[in-house]
Amino acid sequence: MRTQFGKRIFCFFIIFCTVTISHSEIKHWANNSGNSNFGTDTNWVPFGAPTAADTAFVDSGKGYCAVGANNSVARVIIPYGGRLVVRKSDNGKSLTILGDIIVESGGTFNTAGSPGANGPVIYITGNIVNYGVWDLRGVGIANAGVVMNGIGQSITSNSGLFFQNMVTIDTVMVIGPSITVNGNYSGPPISYNNSIDSTTVVQLQSGWNLVSVDRILSDYRSSMIFPSAMPGRVYGFANGALSSRDTLENGKGYWAYCFSNDSTVLHGDSLNTYTITVTSGNEWILIGSLTQSVPVTSLQSSPPSAILAGSIFSYTNNDYVSPTLIEPGKGYWMFVTQPCIISVTPQ
Repeated sequence: MRTQFGKRIFCFFIIFCTVTISHSEIKHWANNSGNSNFGTDTNWVPFGAPTAADTAFVDSGKGYCAVGANNSVARVIIPYGGRLVVRKSDNGKSLTILGDIIVESGGTFNTAGSPGANGPVIYITGNIVNYGVWDLRGVGIANAGVVMNGIGQSITSNSGLFFQNMVTIDTVMVIGPSITVNGNYSGPPISYNNSIDSTTVVQLQSGWNLVSVDRILSDYRSSMIFPSAMPGRVYGFANGALSSRDTLENGKGYWAYCFSNDSTVLHGDSLNTYTITVTSGNEWILIGSLTQSVPVTSLQSSPPSAILAGSIFSYTNNDYVSPTLIEPGKGYWMFVTQPCIISVTPQ
């Protein structure tokens, strides 16, 4: 049920979005020509194939997108139903990804066709995040199929990744299951994170979501935690204002804008309690969650009267509701009447 407090927050947020959010530079796969070629200008909206300054978003329902020429992009996102294909016969061709490549749940990055003598090469300077299908076997038979040429790179996945040949220049941290290299591997030994105890699946709706980081992660960049959120559209709230956040924190809530209904998986150790300090009073704050669901009564403040009764709200199905639980992966509005320390601990 939406309350008067909820209506006020909603109106404030809509005004903020209307006034201050600018359109992010991103190219959507449309395949208008029907030839499935990555490099064809008419296949992308806005018009023009992605360049080194652009994010390539390989939308679903448009047929597969095939990399058949030398292309450089800033970032690649493959959402549910999207498919990016590397043709194994494209000898000497390359795809250079200057940032991260993110394969969301239900997305696919794989190969097609018969192998050529050398095959194409995929250069990745950022990180790999895979919650879908990653199978590049057969790419680069005689040379490296994938070259990870950045420093301090990571591969985060909830399933196995398959490569043909692979080259790295720095130690790569793999978070999740082991990767499989069918051919040759060249580079420092791959490091595996074996301390992960579980995962949280965060369900996201098309449009705005109130979210939080309910696990202790190795990488707190918003682009890695919520890859399906539009670049630059994960917002924190402090001192009465929303602002874009590149790095997130445990214990805080955030707004994230997504293109479509999706989910993201958080890999990390459990977050069993947190404490945040609020330095001023009579203001709204955004708080986060723990790894396990806890009653709203688990929220405590010092001094005890700092949390305004009835002022805790979640955001579900485009509406504010008064929750009974603080649930994993979700964010919450709360009003405090004075400077205080907020803590959440299972009862």
